Amino acid sequence: MRACVRTIFGLVSLVGSVSVASAATRHVRVNGDDACDGITCAKRTIQSAVSAAQPGDEIRIHEGTFIENVIVGKPLALRGAGQDRTTILPAFSDPDPCSDASVCDDFSNVILIQSGGVSVSSLTIDGDNPQLTGGIDIGGANVDARNGIIDDRRLGVPFDDLHVSHVTVKNVYLRGIQFGADGLRTLVDHCTVTNVAGYWGSKCIVKFGGKGDIVQNWMADSYEGIAIANSQGTRVLNNYVTRSAYGMETDWSGDTEGEVDRGESHPDLFEGNTVTDCVQDNFGIQVWVPGLPAIIRGNYVRNCLVPLSVIGSDKPEVGPSQFINNTVVGNGAVGSIGILVSSQTGYPDNSDVAASFSGNRLYNFETGVAIQANDKTATATISDGVIANSVIGIDNGGTLALGSTCVYRSGTALLVQESGTLVAHQNDIVDSALSVKNLNLSTKVNARLNWWGSRFGPDPAKIVGSVATRPFLLNPVACGRR
Repeated sequence: MRACVRTIFGLVSLVGSVSVASAATRHVRVNGDDACDGITCAKRTIQSAVSAAQPGDEIRIHEGTFIENVIVGKPLALRGAGQDRTTILPAFSDPDPCSDASVCDDFSNVILIQSGGVSVSSLTIDGDNPQLTGGIDIGGANVDARNGIIDDRRLGVPFDDLHVSHVTVKNVYLRGIQFGADGLRTLVDHCTVTNVAGYWGSKCIVKFGGKGDIVQNWMADSYEGIAIANSQGTRVLNNYVTRSAYGMETDWSGDTEGEVDRGESHPDLFEGNTVTDCVQDNFGIQVWVPGLPAIIRGNYVRNCLVPLSVIGSDKPEVGPSQFINNTVVGNGAVGSIGILVSSQTGYPDNSDVAASFSGNRLYNFETGVAIQANDKTATATISDGVIANSVIGIDNGGTLALGSTCVYRSGTALLVQESGTLVAHQNDIVDSALSVKNLNLSTKVNARLNWWGSRFGPDPAKIVGSVATRPFLLNPVACGRR
């Protein structure tokens, strides 16, 4: 019989094919004795209970504080008495033994996973052990642990069926919770992760390769909330990130080069998430060089310099990433961009980029939408949206089709750069100092069949460059939805 846990998204196996009948519950207490077997009497340390356990056993960690670094090399369930009752602190301090790896020699991981079928729940991991010296001062804590919970990808095998639930991880240098070994059916849900900010690569929750779900977690005061790389289909649902430089990102999705190919790939999905108050006004939700088109749907981002962005594409032939029904709110900061579509990856060679936007609402940015082709192609479609209160509504340096969108209260509603082309129909373009400014001397903007705020059509003084506006609409069609 397969032991499993039911979530609202389906079945996620925790311990693989393990006979439930043979499973035992072993207990760990602060006043226990490691000479005990953990069944007839409690053990004192978690590691002793793990060593004594058989695959499929549950380790019940009772109330109290346990100081140790635990290695789990078999399918087990580690279950605390509650996030406010069971705490694990690192036994030694070494938060930064290497600069370029999440797991390295002489590291201080609080829980290191070396097997599939492991679950951890109902406890707190605090990477700041006040009894230790030699840590690194970060965010008001003296951080001793490099990672909170992490699987050991150095072993070169995938770990499936990993589950972390109702766990608090705080005050660690690099990774709060990381599943990095291409695992399938991984799940992180209802966790709280804070103060993971040792350097620019520090992240609260990380998923490398494989497939899994990251659901209803709360993250704060870190460099980055959620990072996914080389995923073959990960769902990021209903999470909250605040006061972090980056909210969430997916990198190189569908690209299994150097990773384990775990079968059919699916787009990454970010849905129902909230990102607020980015540190240094940085990025909210970013799609980076996707090999599969990501789906970014129904998210809310507030007070980030660039709330939504897609940068480059690893395989442009697979189609555009989709941004659907997101709401982003800025504070009008200099350099702020509600949506960024750019081919500029930062690598020696930029790459083509494509994205589609439907039903998105953008308020209070210096630039509502920026499309940057650079020396490649940048293609976008925008429909059924709202772009409001911007110095520039849309700054287009690529190829843009705009439809059924309300663009209002801008200095310049539509700006077309020398490299840009624009077709705009059935939009409301109103309450702006300039309606359209076309800097492309070789191509006319096709802006027929739009509402310009008057039954008499656009004000000629608000049109700069070669722009076709007739016939125009006699009534608004888009701003009624704002």
